[in-house]
Amino acid sequence: MMWYVAQVVVAVTVLCVSPQRVAGLKNEGTNRQRRSDDPHGGVKMGEINSVCDDAQHNIEVDWDPSSSTEYMCDEGVTLQPPLHVCLPNQIHYPDNEIPPTSGAHRPLWPDYGEYKYLPPQRWIHNLEHGAVVFLYHPCADQSDVEKMREVATSCLRKHIITPYKLLPPETPFAAVTWGCKLLMSHVQTSILRRFVKDHALQSPEGNVASKGQYTVELTTPARIVSDYHDSKICPGDEAVEETDDTVPQNVMELVSGNGNVPTYLATGAGTATGTGQDQPPSRPRNPYVVQSQQRRRRLSDEAARLHENVQRLIRAYKRLVETK
Repeated sequence: MMWYVAQVVVAVTVLCVSPQRVAGLKNEGTNRQRRSDDPHGGVKMGEINSVCDDAQHNIEVDWDPSSSTEYMCDEGVTLQPPLHVCLPNQIHYPDNEIPPTSGAHRPLWPDYGEYKYLPPQRWIHNLEHGAVVFLYHPCADQSDVEKMREVATSCLRKHIITPYKLLPPETPFAAVTWGCKLLMSHVQTSILRRFVKDHALQSPEGNVASKGQYTVELTTPARIVSDYHDSKICPGDEAVEETDDTVPQNVMELVSGNGNVPTYLATGAGTATGTGQDQPPSRPRNPYVVQSQQRRRRLSDEAARLHENVQRLIRAYKRLVETK
């Protein structure tokens, strides 16, 4: 099971034993060791002793070096079978799978978009079809919910947005795909978009694009982003992601000339410390290409902000119409 955590807070409990307690402990490791009032049992540290410890013999007592069980992850990927369960039979998911990323679900899947609430028994079917489900705790910060909503609506049509009360307080936001999940304490747009682009449509039935039949409490139907099949995930990000490696080779040759790259264009070259091996010079940066990339990034940012403002106006208009 793939887990992505944007920010984790770790609580550590430290247990300390008092010096008096240490002095009173009996050395029960082996009767070869000397006993004394020394808190270390009279055995000197750092002294190689074949009778006591030479760091080579009898180490199997603590750990067998031929065994990999202590440092290898043997859990593996455990995907639950996508069984279709008819009503009124109940569907339950394990407590250690919050939120679930696979498993049994209802035969009729929900239409895409944002819901007042949508149970996992429904949206897991969408995961099987390659959708991304965006979850937030009902008490989560609404500004972060808005950030998540903007990513969902601008990246792909096959998305679900719904509150999910089982998210832990330390990570009240989650993006879920088939077999993968991203948990966040706060919505970080760049990380969220990268997760969507890496994992959307990666499922057993990711090519299924048809609308669902379940629409109970659907508040905002999903709109087409790139096309009906979401052939481009998060379109418009390409210009932002361009790097110096996209510079054509002929431009690089023009900048480098006869191989004497000007130092103010070089990003680093020389000898690796301690290896004695020459590293190839880094590819030079064309200032004109860099300026062009910066302009494209600014235009892309402005377009994204304009898109966000338009979406806010549309939602405000819909709310106004609903209240009349």
